[in-house]
Amino acid sequence: LMSKYERANLPQLPDSPTPEQADTWAEQVLALQTTQLAADLATIDEAVAAGAASSNDGNRVRRWISDIHQGAITERINLALQSGDGIIRSAAHTAELINAIGPEDRSKAYNFATGDNGTNNRARLDDALRAGEVANVLDRRFGKTNDDRHTLLESIANARNKLDELEPVAAAFAEVLANTPRKTRPVPPDFLAPIAQEFWLNGSILAESDAKGGIWIDSNQVGDITHNGKIWVDSNERGSIEPDGEVWLDGNSMGSLEPNGEVWRGGNQVGLIQQDGTVWVNGSAAGEIVPFQGEWKRAAILYYFRDFFAQ
Repeated sequence: LMSKYERANLPQLPDSPTPEQADTWAEQVLALQTTQLAADLATIDEAVAAGAASSNDGNRVRRWISDIHQGAITERINLALQSGDGIIRSAAHTAELINAIGPEDRSKAYNFATGDNGTNNRARLDDALRAGEVANVLDRRFGKTNDDRHTLLESIANARNKLDELEPVAAAFAEVLANTPRKTRPVPPDFLAPIAQEFWLNGSILAESDAKGGIWIDSNQVGDITHNGKIWVDSNERGSIEPDGEVWLDGNSMGSLEPNGEVWRGGNQVGLIQQDGTVWVNGSAAGEIVPFQGEWKRAAILYYFRDFFAQ
């Protein structure tokens, strides 16, 4: 007798229920608070009176099904009511945006009523309207009222109708867009040579680059310096070498690579790369670019801005 009131055995409201399913579920849980509860309490009294159960056992079972387990039933009811209202409130924001679209605003009509956006918006509004029907059933069953929900559902219904009205406007604008020549963005010039290089320091390889600009340190690819000068670290664009030699990192101008091979950072010359590939660090010729072939700007970043590729 007690098991039917336990949390795990309470009637389950299906996900996305129909109004009919909600009505059946509400009737079942309400019975556990009224008619079924009264019948089970009477059964307990009869068992005690007939000597089939002790008075202590009867009182214990009575307390469980009429008090302790009732909290779980009330919680289940409140969750069902809140679930529907959450779906409705979420869709109400979308509805507000749709209802505000003016009759001449083809761009917004296109954004809200076509493609995946249109499909998702229709589904969201339809789900909310179904949730409203279910919530109304539960309100009626449990004696609740919610005037705010009525207002929200009215707005959602208007938005759902408006989506259908916007569909031909959006489709016409989609055709206009399809036939409009697209502007092509200028492609930054490639000015870094596509060659693989090793960067040596004090007799050991400091780093390497492959022909596509991938930067390797200790056999791990840590970033890229692409042919157009973009600097990527761990798949994030961190900066650039500009065609005029200016170095930008994390939104700041960090220094410059001068035509004569001088490397400046923070207003100070921090290094020099000779035109034979010799690299000067801390005042001495301590490094070498192999092969050189006139390409030294990637090397300058690895020698003098290496902290941005730190492992």
